[in-house]
Formats: sequence, C-alpha cells, structure tokens
Amino acid sequence: MRTRSRAVSRILWAVVLLLAVSAAGWSQELSTKNVRTEESDLANVVVDALCDVSGADIAWLPAAAFNEISISRDTPPAEVVSRLLPYRDDRVVVLKLTGAQIRQALERALTLYPQPNAGFLQVSGLTVTFDPAKPAGERVVRVEVGKERKEELNPSREYRVATSATLAYGALGYFKVWERSAVERELNRTVGEALLAYMEAGKPIAGVTGRIAAVKP
Repeated sequence: MRTRSRAVSRILWAVVLLLAVSAAGWSQELSTKNVRTEESDLANVVVDALCDVSGADIAWLPAAAFNEISISRDTPPAEVVSRLLPYRDDRVVVLKLTGAQIRQALERALTLYPQPNAGFLQVSGLTVTFDPAKPAGERVVRVEVGKERKEELNPSREYRVATSATLAYGALGYFKVWERSAVERELNRTVGEALLAYMEAGKPIAGVTGRIAAVKP
C-alpha cells in the first residue's frame, strides 16, 4: 500500500509540474542556482509549503537554507527534499513580527545585492520592490502582503512569519532585527516534512512570480 501511495504521489507531482510548465512558461528544470541573488522557482515551493503547513501570513528562508541545484520537473518529492535542503530536519517556527521589522529584515536581505548573499530571503506572501541604486538599508521601495488580495505592509501591524528554527533564533545576523521573544510557536514539523507533504498533496506550484523585483532604470 505504501509503495502504491508513493507511486501515485510521484505521478501527481509530475502532472502538477507539467501543468505549471504549460501555464507559466517554465523550462524543463527548476533551479536554485541564483538563490543568493534573486527569486527562485524551486525555493518558492519550499516557502509556500511553510506558509501552508503553518497558516502564517508570510514565510521566508535564507539562501543558506538551500543547496544550489537544478532538478528535472519529474523528480520524485523525496529526492527533491534530500537534494535541495541541507537542513531539512530544522523545525518550522512561527514568528510574530511588526511590519517595520519585516521591512528591516528585507533590507538586511538586500544589503549585499547584487553580490551573492547567504542571508538573501526567499519569500512567500510578500511582493517586494527594491531599488539597487539606493544605499544599503534604504533599498526597499514597496512591500505588499498577500498572494491574491494584496495590501501594503503596515509598519505597526503584527504579522505571522513562518521560517526555520535556525533563522528564527537569529542566524545570519537576523538577531539584530528581532529577539527570541518574537517566537510565537514551534511546529512539530520539520522543513523537510512540510515540503514533502506539500508536494505529495499536489499543492499549487507558483514558479517565478515577481515576488522580489528590482526597479527598472
């Protein structure tokens, strides 16, 4: 029975990706090769999975949470997890952050742009527009929250943000943005488990959708 279930999951994953390729114009591969400098179609699957499992408004993970790989669109979910996530056993944690803190975190993620940055954030539930010509710390131009119905980020409002325990507890200098008291809850689910469940359930695969976009000169 378990073998049959895995076979069905593999077929379902391949069908979902095939439909996504047709609808969104994807290539035959998904990649995290530029995960340290720009939005990644493969990383988007992971942060969407964190949003899904946690029910948070937003999810993000740093580039350091991903191996830089390319995979074919019919790669089995379990193989995707093992190849993509070096820290797949990291717990999923939900932070409670203000809009001002979220903006500060995004500024930190863009500090080294266009140089590769282990702290560059891949995001779900956010649309971020930035100006690389501006000084570091002043690059974020606009932030919207939501996937279908978007609204401008409110600096004083509190939002729930799902991420890994490593980042939640301040890795990559993010301890400068929030304290440990910002941790609202830790799920009994790892990042790898969240991704596997998301893919095997055939949840939507977004591709690259302009979540992180530089202002055009």
